[in-house]
Amino acid sequence: MSECDNTDVPRREQFRRVVLVKYLQQNVESMYPQIGRETYRVPDVHINKGKEGEINQDGVSELIQPTDTDIRSDRAHSFVIDMVYQLSKRMKETKIGPFFIISSYEYDHFLSRLKASFDEKLCPYDVDVNFPNGSGHDRGEIDILIVLPKHVIFMEIKAIGDNFGDYGGDKLIPVRENIKKSTKQLLRDQKVFDHIMADLKLQDFKCTDIVALPNLERQCLKEALRDEDLWEKCQGIKFICKEDMPKSRLNFQEDFHVFYKWWIDNVFPEIYDDEKYSLIGLSQGRHTNWSSLSQQENLNTENEVNQMSPLDEIKIIVGRYIGFMSVVRVCNNSNTKLHRIEGVMEGRRKGQLVWYVGEKFANIVLTPDQKRYLDANIRLGYLCGPPGSGKTVVLSLRARRWILNDDNFVVVVNMYRGAPGRAIGKQILNTITSNSDKNKESFLKYHTMEIGVDVSVDKFNREEFVKEIKSRWKEDLGDGGQRVMFIVDETYVQSYWNTVFQALRQEFVNSAMWCAGLYGKQPDQFTSLELTKVIRCPPNVQHILLEIDWVDDRKKCYVTDSTTAFLPSNGPQVLTIRHQEHTEYVNVSPSQCPLCGNDLVEIFRKLQVRNPGRAHTEPDLRMWSLQCSEIILLVNMPRTLYSPDPAGFLDTTVDKYRDYMRTFQDCPMLQKLNQAGYPTKVHTNLSCSDLVTKKVQDVINVTWIYTYQGLENKVIIFLPGDEAMPDNCSESYFTEAALNIPCPGLMGSEVKEGQENVDMTGRQTSRGDSESGNSEGIGVSTDSDCSDSDNTPEYNKQRRQMENSQEGMTCQGKLCDDCWCSCEVEQPCPSGDEDLRETINPAQDNSVPFPEPKSTPLEERIVSTADMNRYTRWDKSNLFISGSRCTSQLILITR
Repeated sequence: MSECDNTDVPRREQFRRVVLVKYLQQNVESMYPQIGRETYRVPDVHINKGKEGEINQDGVSELIQPTDTDIRSDRAHSFVIDMVYQLSKRMKETKIGPFFIISSYEYDHFLSRLKASFDEKLCPYDVDVNFPNGSGHDRGEIDILIVLPKHVIFMEIKAIGDNFGDYGGDKLIPVRENIKKSTKQLLRDQKVFDHIMADLKLQDFKCTDIVALPNLERQCLKEALRDEDLWEKCQGIKFICKEDMPKSRLNFQEDFHVFYKWWIDNVFPEIYDDEKYSLIGLSQGRHTNWSSLSQQENLNTENEVNQMSPLDEIKIIVGRYIGFMSVVRVCNNSNTKLHRIEGVMEGRRKGQLVWYVGEKFANIVLTPDQKRYLDANIRLGYLCGPPGSGKTVVLSLRARRWILNDDNFVVVVNMYRGAPGRAIGKQILNTITSNSDKNKESFLKYHTMEIGVDVSVDKFNREEFVKEIKSRWKEDLGDGGQRVMFIVDETYVQSYWNTVFQALRQEFVNSAMWCAGLYGKQPDQFTSLELTKVIRCPPNVQHILLEIDWVDDRKKCYVTDSTTAFLPSNGPQVLTIRHQEHTEYVNVSPSQCPLCGNDLVEIFRKLQVRNPGRAHTEPDLRMWSLQCSEIILLVNMPRTLYSPDPAGFLDTTVDKYRDYMRTFQDCPMLQKLNQAGYPTKVHTNLSCSDLVTKKVQDVINVTWIYTYQGLENKVIIFLPGDEAMPDNCSESYFTEAALNIPCPGLMGSEVKEGQENVDMTGRQTSRGDSESGNSEGIGVSTDSDCSDSDNTPEYNKQRRQMENSQEGMTCQGKLCDDCWCSCEVEQPCPSGDEDLRETINPAQDNSVPFPEPKSTPLEERIVSTADMNRYTRWDKSNLFISGSRCTSQLILITR
């Protein structure tokens, strides 16, 4: 690309420039296909400036508290950029149209890959890209750049105004200093823009400069601008002050009109002038008519560079700033494990930021409280706190340190009701023993064991339990087991696991023991170690948890602003699939609705989820994109399948759980995912140990909420169990949390040999075959008052609905504990997995009409209060567990 536009440039160089212009435009069309029709924000979420410390002896980082300046800057920036995004959504309904928003962009990222290539290859056509004097390109950064047809808006954000107490003198001095910095930055922004776009001859472009001061009152600004020199420098600059911003970040809708009015009065007064902006008037519904702006002909001569339409100009601007020749960096910490290329993590697209946020929240970065407990000399410790507070992290690291410091031993006691352990116990074992040093890993594995325990009534065999532990290391355990530590995660109320607890304390009287739980409290003689902040999921997810949590004291644990707890980001917005809008399927559950499947496919494509059978071709997606294995669909069972148990919880049976999960193996919603190339795997095995023990399969796992408890994933999809308005239910069914708390684990059920059960799809299964409860080692509970012949009106109603919705459908192959459904169109099943069964071939099933997807912008899927109100108290109680498993993107399906 030439340094400046000049008629002496040889024709070959001019043509090379045209090719580059076209290439950058095609980049944008590929990355942002709805540009001009939908709002785009790059990066899609604001990433805070917090840093991680050096890797410590435990192989994890410790949090370095950011400076107060960084915290205040992040808070102001995230607030303003979120409001600008909301503004764009409103402007989409007007003749102005949606914005393309670029934020936190560093000047030297422009064409950096192209320049690096020249440097490396000594290209003979190399012409330096020299920035103008005073541009500060090597250290400058654009806070916000908004691109519109024939209009660019530069915004600088300053957090001044909420910390005057830190200044001992005149408060106007720091205000003036910040304004001066803003004016210089805006000048540099314009110089760089003019240089980058010099060949486009954008003389008719309107440029607006804005300084956003969200913490500063306007009266203080007026006083500062009484300085004549500063007043002169600020001519043409518009200021947003505290009075122009919504008062609350959380409830910005209440007075967002104030922010909106400021923009109409100061930036878009022509919104009322139909004649002036007739070219971009609304012509089709509520979307801007961009077809009149587009130029269909290809650029085949150098003269056409300057004959582009406004929409094409937008694409060129975007392409030069953030196209593949430039860098869009969201991570620059040299210590992070996220660096994949040139020490940089890039994020041009929504899906990449979902991936990155998930990685950041899943990283083990110790908070001060976690580190203090980890260093404490405590033999009997009980970690308590809400889901997502990092209890499991501390347990795992404490166990690892116990082994490495003194050659001691660790036993992971993996308890569950209805099965001998569950996936979280296997995951803790993996965390303790995994190490990049193979010798150290072997050492850790020798000193660690995991023992599965079914704590159902009459299932625990104390003698065998103790014998298995003692036989592993024999006399090396020391006197009274003083060299062994027991790790117990997800403990229940003590009445459920008291027999196990007594065996451990009586048989290994000198042993150490650390445990953690949500429902229970610390046993006698244990030290309570409280974690009071939810740190493992983004604040945008925690907003939902805060709304639905039924324990007032626990509500104090949620972080609604990432800067207050030094979290990486607020994360992506929670999305919703509204089943009630699918009127032709409204009388069946979402799993039986193909339109819900279409919606999921559409979301996956907009998040650029990698199709296992078809690799991404774009270079950035080949480096950073979501995989199917990073998505999990968590299923809630209907409340009508539960009955109260003696401990006061709602309880159900293993058989009901299995029968219900089998209804998903061939449901229309998952068939739509399979047909689109996103394979799914439905788990009906209660322990679900293969979620963590087998080699990760690139599938979307579908499992029950409580088999996944304690684990985490980047994308969580929550599927409710209840109808929006179940029949014959009292008001307390919907409102009282105490009546809607599920019991941990499941009871077994007594089934006579040869007895047949009817599952919720109407199919009959013999309990004498390989699918009986005993085939998985799940015991039979003779004292269950909740039998498989439960024929409540609600149960039969839901069963009839599923039967009707599946009438005529056939299932290829026999029912199995773990059924992998996969599209057979150029999509062979991976080999080497004994649990894989025959696949569903969509071409062979013509009985279910699958309508074509209807595109809905993701911004229209953002969750609302009305969406949450469609959940019963039962679904909210179970969403509380599901949402806390999410490290990035939460997707809710509502009835």
